[in-house]
Parts: sequence; C-alpha cells; structure tokens
Amino acid sequence: MKIKTYIVTWSDPINNSGISPHGTKAAAEVEFREMVAAAWDRKDLSDPMPTDAHEAYEILAQDLDNEYSYEIEEHEIDVPFPDFGPDIEAALCCWEWLLSPDRDQMWESVADGVGFPGMRMVSVHAGQIVLSVHDLMEARGLEFTYAYDFDFVPAVLEQLDWPTLVENNQYGDRTYRPDPAPMLDHMLKTMPDRFSDQWLDDAKREAKKQWAYEDLVSDHEDKIDRTETPAEWVKRIGEKYDLTPAGDW
Repeated sequence: MKIKTYIVTWSDPINNSGISPHGTKAAAEVEFREMVAAAWDRKDLSDPMPTDAHEAYEILAQDLDNEYSYEIEEHEIDVPFPDFGPDIEAALCCWEWLLSPDRDQMWESVADGVGFPGMRMVSVHAGQIVLSVHDLMEARGLEFTYAYDFDFVPAVLEQLDWPTLVENNQYGDRTYRPDPAPMLDHMLKTMPDRFSDQWLDDAKREAKKQWAYEDLVSDHEDKIDRTETPAEWVKRIGEKYDLTPAGDW
C-alpha cells in the first residue's frame, strides 16, 4: 500500500533549518504560507504579499539572495498492509464473547473494577490462551470441524479462571497461562463429535492399504506414536506383529 506524505523544508536566518512532515498537501501548504508570510513581515517589504504563497516566495528568494529557502517535497512511501494474524482474530473473538448478553453476570463480577479498557486487554490475554489450546490441537493432528468463533473459542474461555485472569492481566505480570492439555482433553470429552482426527483417519487408510487390516489402529491404540507419520507407524506395527502385506493376500 502506497501513501503520500508532504514535507515542508526550510532554511532561514531566524529558524535555521528543518523539516516538517504532513499527511496532506493542504496541511503542508498552510505551513508553507505561514512561513513565507512571517518572512515577508520580517523583511518589511513595501508591497503587500501576493495571495499565492509560492509567488511570494519567489519574490522573497530574489530579494534576499536566496537567504531564505522554503520548499514542499512530495514523497510516496510504500507501507505494508498490516498482517491480521491468528492472535488478532483470537482476541476479537474473545472480546465478542465477553460482550454477549450471556456474560452480563460474569462481567459484573470481574470487570467492574477495570472497565472496558481493561477488559479489552484481558481479551488479548485470553486470546493467547485460546491459541495455545488451538496449537496443541493441531500438534495432535486434530481438526475442529465446527465454527472457531462460536464454538471453539467459547469452549476454551468457559474453562478459564476469570478472576485470576483479570487480576493477573491488570495488576500482575500477565503470566497467567493455564496448561492447554487439560482444556483440550475436556473439550474432546464433552464435544467429541466436533473434532476430526486427521492422523487417525490417515492411519486407518494406511492400515487398510498396507495390511488390509483397518482395525489395526483401534486394536493398538495404546501404542500410537504421533511423532511418526501414519504410514510409518502402520508399517512399523504391522512388521512388529508379522502381518501379511495386503498385496500378498
């Protein structure tokens, strides 16, 4: 994204030299005119200053042997568009959840002392906790199949100790970070139908492909090692138990 900026540069016996940036050309023109008018008054020229400040400057420059120098420079700056990453989305989802009418009672119990400004910062803090649970979920090879904002985020937020979170965020060192594992495990237990296990699904496909034995995964669930790819794990378990490859059947 490109934006324009207008810089007034000056050099004179009174103000020495300097620059003054402006976001619009109109604002730069106002300052330019003020500087030229001040210089015109200091020189006490007999003729009234022309309406056009640039014309007045040309007269000044000739009269003063270029002792005064004023200029407007136009610059185009390439500004990268901000990257609204998952942390921003998580914080906004938390803020949206907090503003729900269903949170009125909780809001009264924890937010009265810190108000809206404080709770906005608490939302950012809570968003980081949400992300820690989400990251753990992905690390386990799981996928949440329902809405992130209306289902996943509230399922995490409902497990937080809100008085502790608010206290730590507003008056402490903002280190309140509950272990994401118990929270994710609770979600898997209370809403298992909202998760899909991509690793397990791939492992079952591999078991059927390699050994014609899809139940290999459920039969040896206690031996699952997710540090291996599904194909690697299925191959190792099949060889360990001397299974017959599917192609030999």
